[in-house]
Amino acid sequence: MTNAFGNVADDAVLYVPTGALQNYNVQPWTTWFSRIEEKPFFMDPDGIKDIDHSPLTIDHSWYDMSGRKLSGKPAQRGLYIMGGKKVVIK
Repeated sequence: MTNAFGNVADDAVLYVPTGALQNYNVQPWTTWFSRIEEKPFFMDPDGIKDIDHSPLTIDHSWYDMSGRKLSGKPAQRGLYIMGGKKVVIK
């Protein structure tokens, strides 16, 4: 195995999944890291605690193609965005 972690700080901690400590608490891991600790990664892998399932609200404001919000429906011909869709004003 190459010295892939040779430039790791002297006080670096390697977090491994719960139950995998015995696989990492051996050479060369113990030379590259000052501590090796288990952490329950797979119980909360992405860090998201809760997802809001409320329906999305549609923004009925008008925007120009540069993303600038307009004060109302445009009077000038062109391509605009309203409600998340492109709208052509003729």
